[in-house]
Amino acid sequence: MAGSKMKVGDKFPTFRELEAAVKGYSEEKFVQFYKRDCRTVTAAKTKVKRFLNERLGMYQLLYSHLPQTRALREPGAKEEATQLLALHANKKLVKKRIEEKTGKLVLLKDLSNAASSLRPQTRNDLIKTAALLQNEHGKHLIL
Repeated sequence: MAGSKMKVGDKFPTFRELEAAVKGYSEEKFVQFYKRDCRTVTAAKTKVKRFLNERLGMYQLLYSHLPQTRALREPGAKEEATQLLALHANKKLVKKRIEEKTGKLVLLKDLSNAASSLRPQTRNDLIKTAALLQNEHGKHLIL
C-alpha cells in the first residue's frame, strides 16, 4: 500500500508498513508529514481493556503536514515581487500578477515581508549617539 493508493481509513498490519506507506506517499506527492500526536501500545494498555498487538508499536498516531502552497517560494517569484514593490507598485496588483503566474496563493503579508527586505537596515548605536550629543550639543552622557 505505497504511493498514491493510500487513502483515509486504510489499515496497516504493522507500524513499519505504515511508515513505508507514508514515506512513499510524501515522496510521490512532495508533502512533508510530521507526527503531531501519538500513543504507544504500552502506554495504551494501562487504559484500554482489550488485546493490543505488540507488533503495531503505536496505538494511536496522528500525522499532520504543512502545505507548501505559498507562491513566493517559487524560483523567481520573490525577485519579481521585490522589483515591483521597489517601483512602488500596488501590493494587491502584485499579488494578483504572481498568483496568475504561479497558480499559488500569495498573501499580502508575504509581500509586506518582501518589501521590508528592501528597506535599509538601521541600527541604534548608543556610542555614536553619545558622541553626537557631546560634539554637536555639548551634552555629556554617562553610560
